[in-house]
This record gives sequence, structure tokens and C-alpha cells, in this order.
Amino acid sequence: MSDIRDLLSKELQEELQESFAFATGFGVVFVDREGRHLGEGSNFTSFCRAINADPEGEGCCQCSNQKALRIALEEDRPSIYICHAGLVNIEIPLILEGEFVGALTAGQVLCSDTGCFPEDEKAPEKWWAQNENYSQYYEEIPVFSRKQIEETARALQNLTRYILNLKAHAKMQEEINQVTRELLRNQKKQMDLKNQLSQARFEALQKQIMPHFTFNVLNSISRSLSLGNAECAEEMLSSFSSMLRYTLTQSTSHVTLRQEIDYIDNYLSIQKHRFGDRIGYSILCDKSMETLVLPFFTLQPLVENAIEHGLLNPGQLQGGKLLISCQKKHGTCEIKIMDDGAGIEGKKLKALRKKLGYTRKRITPGEGIGMRNCLERLKLFFGERCRVEIRSQEGKETTITLSIKDAGEARKLVSGLECNLKTP
Repeated sequence: MSDIRDLLSKELQEELQESFAFATGFGVVFVDREGRHLGEGSNFTSFCRAINADPEGEGCCQCSNQKALRIALEEDRPSIYICHAGLVNIEIPLILEGEFVGALTAGQVLCSDTGCFPEDEKAPEKWWAQNENYSQYYEEIPVFSRKQIEETARALQNLTRYILNLKAHAKMQEEINQVTRELLRNQKKQMDLKNQLSQARFEALQKQIMPHFTFNVLNSISRSLSLGNAECAEEMLSSFSSMLRYTLTQSTSHVTLRQEIDYIDNYLSIQKHRFGDRIGYSILCDKSMETLVLPFFTLQPLVENAIEHGLLNPGQLQGGKLLISCQKKHGTCEIKIMDDGAGIEGKKLKALRKKLGYTRKRITPGEGIGMRNCLERLKLFFGERCRVEIRSQEGKETTITLSIKDAGEARKLVSGLECNLKTP
């Protein structure tokens, strides 16, 4: 149950009491639900202070307050009551959200009109008249007309209602703010969790690709050695050493396009040594594209797929050429990997597009794990800014196009992702 102390601080109570007392000339004090004074009050008459200083008199005042409050609560309006000492007592209940929390008591004046308001049964006795000091103090009590008293009660009721509404609104706003802060905290926790899950998934995808790629490269070198071509194997090992140095010393989850292109160049050099004229390749990269940031080990699986399944396809005996093109068009970074190899049969292409559509369907071995993981990492890294398109004609060519919109904004997004991935 709420209490007036929860609604109005002691400092605010005293400030309001002083203002009301100065404006009306009445004695003013806040009381709790039991009619007990909260503090010393403002503009109290000497008569009332003297009576309240006596334990018996204080108890009588509290009893009068309780009787006046009962009337006010029953009639749902301010109660004007003649207290046990014959003085006017105005009780204005304070109701917050239908709950009685205390009251404002005003009065300590005399009414020039008799019989206007309910009286305490002790009021006519004037028991205090036997005390000379009380009698002297009584003569100093101001006198007001019935109209003045009623208008004062009405004005105080309007003021207290307004103040209560303000405080209730402030309290409601604070509760809303508290709920909002809690929601924001929960959203932050969810975002932190999402980022951590993304990081774990990102790292898992990289670990999944690395053994796959390493096995393929080592197998190519092994085949060259088995054919007795030591010089070729040595050159391939040199290129592979550069690649390993790059992968083992790379400490971040992202690289520049220039770094990725250099890595691919070493890979293609190995394949060129092995297959000779069956493989031709060229790499064209705009200078403006070299600083593009993208996930580590992004393009190599796509290039490897073009070599293994396009140019070196069992049905493609003559081999073919591979072109890697990196250009910027109207703020969009476009990376194309094109081969004039075996192409992809229509139904297989349709199925591949479906599997590469960022679905959750599990891909079994041999179904393009490197390509799928590569595209998933791009999705994690760039979100909807990155689009992937696969075009192919069976027996003619295959083109994979990566389009990253708004490169400048993409870099900001990547920087934010990097910060999120470092969130503990």
C-alpha cells in the first residue's frame, strides 16, 4: 500500500505547506492515513502548538482529524469540521490511483458563522478555557467567514489534485522508463548473444574449410612429385609456403581484397604448374577495389570450385581459362569469377542455387561445401548488402558474381561486426 511519504518527499511537503499557508492564512500540515501530523506544519497558531505539545491534546487533535477524514472519504469531497477545540479543520484526502495515501489538513481558524459545519462532540465544552495561556492564545486566532473557508477548501482541493496528477504522471513515467531500460538491457543481452553465436559459427565455418582446402593442395603437390617433376613440385611448394604463411599468421577474421587476390594467385600458380596448358588464368583488379574488406578465405573456395569442376572436369579434356574480375560500378563492388569450362547442367544448377540460398538444409560431402561455407560467411559479414548470382550454360561457361552494395557503408558495417565479435 502506498503512503504519502512515498509520493511527496519531506522537503516537498514542507514547501507546499509553506506556500498554502502563506496564500490562505491557514495553518497547514500533511497527515498520514491515521491522521497523524507529518512534521511540525506551517503557520500553526500558538493555540494549536500549545495543545499539540501536550500528549492528551495531541491525541485529541489526531482523533478529530480521523473523524473529519472519515466524513471526507464517505462523501468523496473535502471535509470542513469543527475540531475538539472549536476550530475549523479542513481535511482534503489524497487519493492516488484509487488508493487513500494521506491528507492535507488546513484550518486553525474560527468561523464567523455558527452551525455551518459538523462539530466534534467535545467542541462545545471549551475544556481549554481553564488554562489562562490557552485562553490568551485563543483570542489571537483569526476569524473567517463561511464563504472564505469553503472557497479555501475548494482551492486547496484543486491544487492538491493537480499536484497528485503531476506526481502520478511522473511515477508512471519512471515506471515506463524502468521497463524501457529493462527491455534495452534484454535487447543488448540478445544482441551480445547473437554476436557471440555468429562469431562461433563464423570460426566453425573457417575450420571446416581449411582442412578441405589443404588436403586438395597437398594432393596436387603429391601428384606432381609422383610424376617425377621435382622442379615443378619445388615451385609449387614455394607458392604453398606463401599460402601457409598467410593462413597461419593471419590473426583477424577479415582481410583486404588485395591480400585475398595474392593468396589466390599462389593457388592458381600451383594448379598451373600441375596441369600446364590445360589451365589459363588472368586476374584483373581495380586499384579502388584493393582495400575492400571481406571475410578471410572468401574467394579461394569459389576459384577452387571453378578449377576442379569447370576446367578440370572429366568431360572437359581441353581445359579452359579462368578470369577473376574486380570492379567498382556506381558504388557497388563487383567480383566475378568466370570460367569457360564444363558448365552446370540445368537441374543441377537449379538445385545448387537452392542449396546456396542460405537455407539451413545440411549439405552432404561432395555437394559444394567450400562454396556454401564461403557464401554463408559473406552473409554473416555483410548481411543483405551482399548478393550472389550464379549463371551457367552446360558445356560453355559458369560465372559467379558477388555484388557488395554501398562499399563505404559496408566497411562501417564490417567495423561494427569486428567490434561485436570482440564483445566478451
